[in-house]
Amino acid sequence: MKRFVLPTAVTAGVALAVLVAPAAQAHVHVDPSSTAAGSTAQLAFSFAHGCEGSPTTALEISVPDSIVSAVPNVNPAWSVTTEKTGDHVDTVRYTALSPVADGLRDTVTVQVALPADAEGQTLDFPVRQICETGETNWADIAADGQSEDDLELPAPTVEVTAASAEGGHGHASDAKEATEHEASATPATETEPQPDILARVLAVVALILGAGAAASVFTLNRQLRRRPSTVSAPQQTEQKLSDGGN
Repeated sequence: MKRFVLPTAVTAGVALAVLVAPAAQAHVHVDPSSTAAGSTAQLAFSFAHGCEGSPTTALEISVPDSIVSAVPNVNPAWSVTTEKTGDHVDTVRYTALSPVADGLRDTVTVQVALPADAEGQTLDFPVRQICETGETNWADIAADGQSEDDLELPAPTVEVTAASAEGGHGHASDAKEATEHEASATPATETEPQPDILARVLAVVALILGAGAAASVFTLNRQLRRRPSTVSAPQQTEQKLSDGGN
């Protein structure tokens, strides 16, 4: 029976890959990871781990100064508060109503308005993950030449692309569809009779029918009145002859 022995270097490489893979996945992610300058985006921050196994109790999301506005979405499993400097939201804090166990995935969402002049920039959203025991501060920022994989605790980032031709708030396509729908519905609306016009037409038709019926009744009445005199004429003649004979 032959035995296959892996070289020591290969064995060490496999072990390192097994150890590194879970660590690479144990990040706080943001989706979408890119969006257009001047747009409004729903940023979903998700995680599927605790702090070295300890359940997550809160997430604190730091909002870049260049963000025009930030509005946290309601999540029934979390309470939410914000910290501001003037009108700018600096931090959005989500607190779990029940701790999220390690290994379970959850997501919180913040609506942000991106600056119109931010094309080509990378916006960092550091997240502080607070757990029942301990915490993890996902706040490492990549330097020039570095990637997220080079960082131990990378902050979630959003790449800002060129402004969309359809408009900044993502409603242009909806407006276009609504306009096309209205345009396609216009011919049908124009050919259908309006309720008041239809009522008038029906009223005129009713008057005509009523007048015709009245004329028919009047004619029939006249015929019935003239009929007895026509029938009794011979009798009157016969009566006159008999009177003359006497």
